Amino acid sequence: MVDVEIANKKAIAKSEKNICKVLPVIDLWIFLELIILRKIYIIFQSFKHYNTSIANQREQNRVNAEYKPLVD
Repeated sequence: MVDVEIANKKAIAKSEKNICKVLPVIDLWIFLELIILRKIYIIFQSFKHYNTSIANQREQNRVNAEYKPLVD
């Protein structure tokens, strides 16, 4: 019975040691994912701004064309 308890304690210690090795890698992976998601969000916002500015320019061109005085 004592051998089983010692084996269990060794197994628990080994698994805790492995977890301590893996956690920084998981933290780094999450950090990198957040950076990548932030970059994707910035790119998406820039496209959104670009499309909005194109739409605004088209609308301004349409308004200018409608109210442009006719020159003989």
